[in-house]
Parts: sequence; C-alpha cells; structure tokens
Amino acid sequence: MFSNIVAASRHRGRSSRRTQWLQGVRSRTTIVSRIALEHPAARIRQSQRGALHFAAADHTDMQEIELDARNWRTPDDFRSALKSAIGAPIWHGDSLGAFLDSIFGGGLNTLKPPYIIKVVNTAGQSTELKALIQDLSSAIDDTRTRRLARTGEDVVVGLTIAE
Repeated sequence: MFSNIVAASRHRGRSSRRTQWLQGVRSRTTIVSRIALEHPAARIRQSQRGALHFAAADHTDMQEIELDARNWRTPDDFRSALKSAIGAPIWHGDSLGAFLDSIFGGGLNTLKPPYIIKVVNTAGQSTELKALIQDLSSAIDDTRTRRLARTGEDVVVGLTIAE
C-alpha cells in the first residue's frame, strides 16, 4: 500500500518542495488512518499542527518516565539523561539513528515498551537543545507509524515535551 502511494507521488510530475511535502503528509495521514481502522488497538489522533500522536488503547502497563531538563546545558546532557532513562548500554551511540534502532529494534535497552518519556522544564533551554528533543520526538512518531504500516506491529513508545 505505502509503495503504491510513494510510486504514484513520484510520477505526478514536477512540483514544488512544499507541494511534495504536503503530498507526503497527506499520504502518511491516509496510511495511518487505514492502519487505525485495521488495528483497533492503535488509537491515533492528529494534533492541530498535523503531528501524529498515538495512544495505547489496551496498554494499562504504560510506563511514564520523566526527564527534568532544568540543569541541562548541552545536547549531550539530554542524550546522557535519555540513555540512562532507557537503560542503554554504555557503548550506545549518540545519533538519532542509534536511539531509534535501540528503541524500536528491541533487546538492547533495559526499558521495554510500552512507555512514554516526558521531558519537563524545557522553557529556559537553548533553541538547539529544544530542536534536538523535538527532532527525536518527531522521529519516534514517524518510525512508529512506518513500522506499524510495514509490519502491523505497534511498538508503543513516545517522547513528549512539556515546558
């Protein structure tokens, strides 16, 4: 299903980057809507900004981990706190891909899904640090959506930001 949508969007001819991005958002939203219908355990809602958010319909054992950003000064402070929170091994990488692989690949971290990580006290943080946290949050949502579409398995994980 997804490959058909991607192939169709590639053959529509030339268009602006914004138009291509909007087509991708529409396609992803359509896919997620279809998945939600096919997999009732996954409730998916769309925020005002268009970001997709998941809520576990049948996961009563959802863990909520809170990370306090008040004393963070650099992106490395966030990465270290996140590694500690998910129980990553000492050799765990710092890249976005490394976090996604360990969260969705399974078997590496001591913290197992379902869980949500809530980052609090970010109001006074640098733009760079806020952007890093937001990028990881979006990447987790996107990876979860793609994995659900590809395999039908929902790895119930999220990262939210609270000022």
